Amino acid sequence: MIPGLQSALLSRKKYVEEASNVTIGSGAGSGRTDLNGLIASGSSKFALLQGGLDKSETGFTGLVNQGATCYLNSLLQTLFMVPEFRAAMYDWRYDPGLHGEPERCLTLQLQRLFARLQTSARAAVTTGALTKSFGWSSSDAFVQQDVQECMSVIFNYLQTQALADHISSCHEGRWMDYLRCLNCGNPRGREEAFRDLQLDVKGMSTLEESLRAFSQGEELEGVSCDACNGRHNHTKGLALISLPHILTLQLKRFDLDYTTFQRVKLNDRIAIPPFLDMRPFVRSDENDGGQGGDPSPLEYELLAVLCHVGSAMAGHYFAYIRDLEGDRWLNFNDASVTELSSERLHGVLCTTEPQEATPEDSKEAGPASAPASSQTASSSATKPHLASSNAYMLVYRRKRPENASTVDQARIPPDIVEQIAAENAEFHALRAEWEEERKWLNITVHHDGAGRGLRVHEDRTVADLTTEALEAFQAPSKTTGPSSPPSGLEGLPLDRVRLRLFDSLKNILMAPLGDPQSRLKDLPDDALRRPLRFEVRDEDGEFEEYLKDGLPLSVLLFDAQTKEFATPLPLAVPASGTVSDLRATACKKLRLDPGDLHLVHFAGSAEPHPLTDESQPLVDLGLSAGDTVHAEVAGEASSAGDEGKPEGASWPLVRYLDSLVHMITIYFTEPEDPAAAAPPVPPPAAAGPLAELLDKMAPHEVAAPSQRARRSVQVDVRNPLARLKEAIGQDLGLGLEEFKVRRTEGGIELKDLDLPVAAYGLEEGMAVHIKLGKPMVPGEWQFNVKLVPSVDAKVVPLGPHVLQEDLTVREIKVALHQALASTGGGESPVSPMPAPDHMRLRQAAGTGLPGGIKLGAVMPDDKRLCDIFGERIMDGKFIAIQPTAGDEHFTDEHMLLRVRCWSPQAQVLGPMDEVAVRRAAPTSELREVLLSSQLLPPTERGPPASEHLSVVKPFGYLLKDLANLPLLKWKPQPREDVPISEGTLRLKDGDLVVFKDSREEEVLSEEVLDKQKQAATGGLAGLSAPVEQGFVIYTEEQQREREAKLKVEEVERKQEADQRLAQIMEGLAKQRGETGGGAPSGTGGGHGGDVAGCTPVE
Repeated sequence: MIPGLQSALLSRKKYVEEASNVTIGSGAGSGRTDLNGLIASGSSKFALLQGGLDKSETGFTGLVNQGATCYLNSLLQTLFMVPEFRAAMYDWRYDPGLHGEPERCLTLQLQRLFARLQTSARAAVTTGALTKSFGWSSSDAFVQQDVQECMSVIFNYLQTQALADHISSCHEGRWMDYLRCLNCGNPRGREEAFRDLQLDVKGMSTLEESLRAFSQGEELEGVSCDACNGRHNHTKGLALISLPHILTLQLKRFDLDYTTFQRVKLNDRIAIPPFLDMRPFVRSDENDGGQGGDPSPLEYELLAVLCHVGSAMAGHYFAYIRDLEGDRWLNFNDASVTELSSERLHGVLCTTEPQEATPEDSKEAGPASAPASSQTASSSATKPHLASSNAYMLVYRRKRPENASTVDQARIPPDIVEQIAAENAEFHALRAEWEEERKWLNITVHHDGAGRGLRVHEDRTVADLTTEALEAFQAPSKTTGPSSPPSGLEGLPLDRVRLRLFDSLKNILMAPLGDPQSRLKDLPDDALRRPLRFEVRDEDGEFEEYLKDGLPLSVLLFDAQTKEFATPLPLAVPASGTVSDLRATACKKLRLDPGDLHLVHFAGSAEPHPLTDESQPLVDLGLSAGDTVHAEVAGEASSAGDEGKPEGASWPLVRYLDSLVHMITIYFTEPEDPAAAAPPVPPPAAAGPLAELLDKMAPHEVAAPSQRARRSVQVDVRNPLARLKEAIGQDLGLGLEEFKVRRTEGGIELKDLDLPVAAYGLEEGMAVHIKLGKPMVPGEWQFNVKLVPSVDAKVVPLGPHVLQEDLTVREIKVALHQALASTGGGESPVSPMPAPDHMRLRQAAGTGLPGGIKLGAVMPDDKRLCDIFGERIMDGKFIAIQPTAGDEHFTDEHMLLRVRCWSPQAQVLGPMDEVAVRRAAPTSELREVLLSSQLLPPTERGPPASEHLSVVKPFGYLLKDLANLPLLKWKPQPREDVPISEGTLRLKDGDLVVFKDSREEEVLSEEVLDKQKQAATGGLAGLSAPVEQGFVIYTEEQQREREAKLKVEEVERKQEADQRLAQIMEGLAKQRGETGGGAPSGTGGGHGGDVAGCTPVE
């Protein structure tokens, strides 16, 4: 890094850090203490104000979302707004002897929550105590559940807590699950209770249409009838007998896509009537075969719409609920409760017409009302149905004269009333304290790269703030103490300074803070949210005129001697100004003559642009607020231009900025001392054109760990790689042909010396690895060679080897055999090493596992390396050697497949083998090849024919468990007329094929049957479907077991973390011991920009 730039960046970094560190409270530049920040930190007493300060204007209380509990909040608010349910909750009484510990009693916590919703002074209350009574841990609150399942589980629990009568009488109806013979009319069935009706939305346009579909039932063929002693068609369905007072309708918006076995959400719009007559959908005495009926009126009014937005996997719940007492609709969205106007209600629910609904309207519309999509607002026949694509659960309430619209809070148990009164008193006291706290402002003031944080009351004036800030800068800093450098404000009177708004990140001076006598609370809010900065005027001068529509910039003054930049100097010029205006403003600030200042526009990675055209508009330079312009004081050296170069090209600042763009520092470690390393073993003698290749294929030395010095050189990225090698070689005393340059120790060699350094991706501060030895040249490639003794044997690595791209595969076999068959002493690394005539070379690829490779196509002997790989050739590719029984003559028309035979009856998966087959072969030819492989075990039925074989291409990991084999896609089999490289199989070199005799039946064990069930629920064959945890309320015993388990897991996690920390510390201590306790030098042996061959290109 160039010292000047490093100093400037460090100064800027320190400046921004100080701008953040001195801030009090919210972390913004200035402003009032932020409530949300303190609540989120959990370290403030004001965290008790969670949910907000101001209660909703509706008078209702929201519920805080614990993470993903919006479904629970929507349900709780709906139940709270049902007067009958709320009254039943208030009338219940807690008995410690019957109901256990208070913290684990769901009914008690729900009762307290409802009381808080009705009487709390808070804007929102938490459901933490309720979910704790469920036995949940903190992570359970971040799992979204289904609201209908949640209601069912909660009602099941409440039925055990003396609320069974209320739930059965108010929330349960009765239906008949019937089967009726269409020949004789004889009905049979059983009566059951229900709490909700699940209605289809797919293909339905109105709620009545969905209810009719629910009531119609389905026809079954050939069912035995005892009454008429025959098999006849029957109708099966659910007949509604009696309806609950609170009717819950769930719209089935979640379905299973049977093509992908994934859940999907149906966003079909369905018209929702505000008033619903259920009489047409309940069986009467005349049409239910004497099953009974309900003669009372069956008119219902809509009470709540629970909505779900999102997908089948994630989304958000909220509820539109009618306030019966105020006769209005409210939007309950977690902690927020807002009122919906009539227009807004019809807007959010997509109504067909914004008009008030009446029971008469509902009767006239009837169950056969037209779909919302087919109606228009101008139609006089249009009726007020609410058509929603997000409605998920509807709650209707039966219209009865005795219906209550509210619940008197006198029904709340007295002890809960007292508890909430105490909570409200604490809340009001805390709120009063918070309101007083908010009157204190946290102000950050900057000057000359330093900052001070002040805490000032809002009733103070701007002059008071200026005085306190001046005194803060004149006093020693709290961080540096008495040794802090002078601030430059010592002894200045108040009339020579003023405070201005300041953007510390862009270094922009903005508007003055305000009139000195203005009180801080009367200033605009924007002025209290920004940091401030001192502006100092000359003793005989005036404050700089603030340009409201000006362009604020910063000027960085360059010192050509020290190669460093001064502190950024903020200034402002007219937005429509020119380079001349910018120069005049900067010179006035710097007290220079206009001719003594050079200006340069430098935008990071772009070329520096000297500003020599005084009439050039600033907007043409692309300057925006906060941008930086570089400057230098003109001198004799910079005033003399270079002949033939543009004006300004010889300025020291321009040359320096140009070096910043293109000059980089590259680090390297000096190579291992050859005298200290074991001498390399000479390769066997070779004659002919392979001699040089064999020399490069000698075993690579592995550098032992040593304390080698870290060095660095600087290079222009536009120069060729040869310049970098020359600089490194000069530093090490080596020639270009004596060492190799790699990105990493075992990485790819940088070999084309004519390519620019930038082409290799080398950037500032990167390191390269130096290795002694003869370097590669273009046309040579390093391949990782592996030996595969057999198709299922462990792969033997043979190290990297350099191959010339114009060699044929036959020549490569000879070269590899000569290089690997002997190591000087006559011992082969692999014994015996196959001869070239018994060697097969194949393309291969890494699998990501240690030592693992995937075999690919066979490399024909007559092909050249460059022809086989083409544009894909690169260093680091794999080549696999396979021993063969004799010389082979593969062509590109054939491929090798791995095959295994599955025996269903014996539950045995045979050994791995390989077969050769034509790429264009049909499936029948593949079966013939497999039949001739002799892999099929003998059976009682005799040898199979080729048409008896079933083939499949499985994922390899599925074969680790034999229970997966029966679940593979054995049917349907691939088409016979489609090549195996296309169609269903799409086979390619090295693929695995499993085949079996289809005459054998699969043995379905219990494990296989379990996997079939898992696959049917959405998982792929052989893979377990993801386990979903439904909504659960744990018993007291289960809660204690979970708590004990969590404590054990917490102890284990802590122990594991301590062990990892100990291992890390041990490794660091070992590393310090190996390096002698000293850190490696960052620039030892490095050179500056005058290294030969590393100067900027001309």
